[in-house]
Amino acid sequence: MAVITLSDWTCGSNACLNPLLSSLFPHKPCHHPHLLPFAWSLASSTLSSLKLSFLPTDLSYILHGDVSLCHLHSIFHLLYPSFPSISPKSLSNFEKHGFTLLKHFGSLSPIRDFSSIPSFLPFTLQFPSHQYYLTRDWPHLSNWFSFLPLLLRTISLPDSSILLPPPHRKLLAEDCILTLSRTPTHSCTYAHPASHSHLITTDGSMLSIPKTGRKSVTFAVTANGNAFSTSLSTLKHNVNILHREAYAIVAASLLSLNHNSSHIISDHLNSVRLLLSQPSPLRLINHPARSLYQWILDIWSRSSNHIPTISHICAHTSANNIESNLNRLVDHLASSSQHLPLPPPSALLPSFFMDNHMLFSPTHGYIENSLPSFLDTLLATAQAATTTSYHEPIPPLNLFNQTPPPAYPYVKTPSAYSAVIQLYGQSGQLDSKLLLSHHLKDPYQLWCCFGCQSFEDPHHIFVHCPRFSSLQQSYTQ
Repeated sequence: MAVITLSDWTCGSNACLNPLLSSLFPHKPCHHPHLLPFAWSLASSTLSSLKLSFLPTDLSYILHGDVSLCHLHSIFHLLYPSFPSISPKSLSNFEKHGFTLLKHFGSLSPIRDFSSIPSFLPFTLQFPSHQYYLTRDWPHLSNWFSFLPLLLRTISLPDSSILLPPPHRKLLAEDCILTLSRTPTHSCTYAHPASHSHLITTDGSMLSIPKTGRKSVTFAVTANGNAFSTSLSTLKHNVNILHREAYAIVAASLLSLNHNSSHIISDHLNSVRLLLSQPSPLRLINHPARSLYQWILDIWSRSSNHIPTISHICAHTSANNIESNLNRLVDHLASSSQHLPLPPPSALLPSFFMDNHMLFSPTHGYIENSLPSFLDTLLATAQAATTTSYHEPIPPLNLFNQTPPPAYPYVKTPSAYSAVIQLYGQSGQLDSKLLLSHHLKDPYQLWCCFGCQSFEDPHHIFVHCPRFSSLQQSYTQ
């Protein structure tokens, strides 16, 4: 039902552009909000205010040509209004004769890697003489097909691999890891005891780049005398220690497919405990690295005859056994690869194990963990940063005096009660005569209630009012 509602909203009221892509394209308000459930309108407005989107993770139907040409043309005209377009009459003429889907006009070239965009190869169509209007419009339509790669690159942001079917993406991602493990440029050999050839060790490294604030994440794997390292730059911003360790176990699991009785050693205790518990899909539903762990379990399910075992090892110890020595080696390889002049190539985003639609943030990437807690955090941050959430009109922050305030008793105090008074006073909510006069619009309520010829504001009450002079003197002594 949700897919039907989204399709109706997209093509019926939003010119075929997905209304939940707020972070990638300008938000377009619905012309008929009464036709939508209130929850959908509220969700769209919230996503737009937080610059979030719900992105599809599978657009392979476009690669197969199972998409309406009118649908693609409507999106293109909305995103690129200055580019040449096809007249509605021409599209209608082709539709009347059964030319509706993209595959009726030609085919898209095969995609051989994750970053390439296919080009469109139109058929050589010939029409009978009584369909002269199709013969007339076909050259214009063929020329428009040259803009399809631009459109596909735009609607597949931020990861063009979603144009591939998920099984094909998984195969390419696994081949990429296995190829990197054998590439001399990014791998090395070491002396591995023959009696421990079944051991595969993993580790990761993460550094924060000071200038940009982004994280540089790498992981390394050693197996049977060969070691290699890889980065995780394609995972965008939402990478941390968990992702590097989980992806390293993915690589180790792939290498174990070629060995019997393999044993994976990791120093990430949480990952080891989770995998040993044989988690169900329901348990992983809110896990921040859900797609990686599902990938690991999928690889293990294909190892029916020799499922690898896994165990934890303490890192950075002085132990001299083979397991600890291999852990030190893989830790050194992961850390040193951060400083290479030519950084290691990146592993691929595991979108093939994500949901059909995923929440995406330009600053966080794909969000796999609990959506309510993530949205609550963003909403609280956005509410705290806006001046409309305060009761009093607050000028722009850059107009405030940056000089620290004087240490008056109502500004700096050790007692809890005075701290509450300080909070109300600094936020413009302490019920002084000046504040009440502002709220009630009464000019005769400004003066101090103790008979002073001064406006009653917090500074007057706590500093200048003679009624409290004895208390002020006792506090300063």
